[in-house]
Amino acid sequence: VRIYRLDDGTPFAHLGGRVIKMATNDKAIYAFDNRGSIYLFQSVLDGFKPVASISKKLGHEVALNDIHVKDGNLFLALHDGVYLLKDTTLTQVMKGTYVNQIVPMMGHLLFCARDGVYNERGQRLLPYNAEFGYYDEMSGRLWVGGYENGLHLVTLNQNGKITSDEFVRISDKNLYHNPIRSICPYDDDAMLIGIDGQGVYQISRDGRGGCSLLFDANEIS
Repeated sequence: VRIYRLDDGTPFAHLGGRVIKMATNDKAIYAFDNRGSIYLFQSVLDGFKPVASISKKLGHEVALNDIHVKDGNLFLALHDGVYLLKDTTLTQVMKGTYVNQIVPMMGHLLFCARDGVYNERGQRLLPYNAEFGYYDEMSGRLWVGGYENGLHLVTLNQNGKITSDEFVRISDKNLYHNPIRSICPYDDDAMLIGIDGQGVYQISRDGRGGCSLLFDANEIS
């Protein structure tokens, strides 16, 4: 096991509540924290090198929730919209909403936000809270989960228009208020759905049939 420290110069006061996440593509590995610091892994150094501090660039504290690498540039999901970091230039490409996650889909990007799902043109495609999204290339469908509206399975056409939006029943308890925190494929047949305070459920990758509890949150010590 190799432990990597991102920045030994970070004040201890900034470490409380710090959340570190990863973002990768076939060429690079990035680490970033929720306060807006972004780091790039350097194989020569066998360590992470600081790339940018978004809070310093904007001149105020930020909430950096997700980053996505596209064509060598970084799309950033922040508390006040989406930004594009190209080299050292930071540009806001969508504003006015708290963005939780960036979802790549058919060569384009979707932005999951507190008040809906948006495309790169800033058009709102879905009107409800979206905490997490995952586009499944095998089925060509978008899985969307949030705090208030549960789990949805969405189909889009090649033009990015919504053709169907199905609510997926997870359990009879708290029908619409299952707080979805994570969605990911388990294998070719199953998807895993992480629900805050409840546990992890599994469901067929085609979205058919019911959900079954894989393990309860209380089973984790």
